Amino acid sequence: MSFFYRFLVLLWRIVALSSGTLFSFEERKLAIFGPGPDRPRMGQNPIQRFLLNIAGDLKPRDLPRVVFANPTYSCMDNRMTKGIRIQPMSLFDTHCHLDVSAFDADREAVLGRARQLGVRDILVPAIQRSGWAFLLDLCRREADLYPALGLHPMALEQHQPEVDLAALEQALAEHRVAGIGEIGLDYFLPELDRERQLALFHAQLQIAREARLPVILHVRKAHDEVLACLRRLRPGGGFVHAFNGSLEQARRYIELGFALGFGGMITYAGSTRLRALARDLPLEHLVLETDAPDMTVAAHRGERNSPEYLPDCLAALAEIKGEPPERIAAITTQNARRVLGLEAPIP
Repeated sequence: MSFFYRFLVLLWRIVALSSGTLFSFEERKLAIFGPGPDRPRMGQNPIQRFLLNIAGDLKPRDLPRVVFANPTYSCMDNRMTKGIRIQPMSLFDTHCHLDVSAFDADREAVLGRARQLGVRDILVPAIQRSGWAFLLDLCRREADLYPALGLHPMALEQHQPEVDLAALEQALAEHRVAGIGEIGLDYFLPELDRERQLALFHAQLQIAREARLPVILHVRKAHDEVLACLRRLRPGGGFVHAFNGSLEQARRYIELGFALGFGGMITYAGSTRLRALARDLPLEHLVLETDAPDMTVAAHRGERNSPEYLPDCLAALAEIKGEPPERIAAITTQNARRVLGLEAPIP
């Protein structure tokens, strides 16, 4: 390849890489220059000195031979380029109903695309007992899926509390799960009996406390009631899915060991209150989620939501916080793993 042609291609790569949001500065540097012993001195190559001014303020030791990496948004696989592994960011989707029938036709393909985009871990919360067996089997087959078992308040009419709660305790004795969920209170829908919801919620919190497992909370128009239950029963923390309460309620959840989930709704410019809430809350207590197949991102309005759209949520939170996406990804993933008590991921 002639030097001039390589120079033109390199310029194009730099523009593409510098405009991407999912490559860190270090990854862009590796993609442009790569490592190697044949490093020219800064003063010896004016073209590379010019390229460095575009790429950033690097020192002479950072100048290696030129290598190339695919700069497109969809190239988030672990790509080997002349011996250099370009690592994608590691994202954790803390709420995704990947087990439901909406994914039956293309579940493996969805997972494959999500992994290519850096979604390395997914928490799959249950809805009702009839779905537990498939959910557990799915998570056994896919090492990066983590199951949570529970009885969703919106499926109240499908639950048989005595039978289901006994089955939950039995399932916890027989299977390794990451948490209890999706559980909680939904006071938004008037047809859902509040007393029955409350009794079911209390019972599941007690089971979670005895099992020492985090809980995945569904809360609509009931934050104060849920917080009161949590203060009384003190389970071992968890996630508040799709948090949309107040800053004061957020503070109280955080004090009880909970992380707050933000997903597709923050990608909508019109979600001003929710975006302000995400801006004002400490990043150290936030996690990312999709709630797929529901609550899709703005770019896919009206479509089925998917874990492969989690990078959209990352980009939105980075914009709201005014921070690099790679920092948001690292901290939210760390938060998720901390709440679930998981070991550090393998690089």
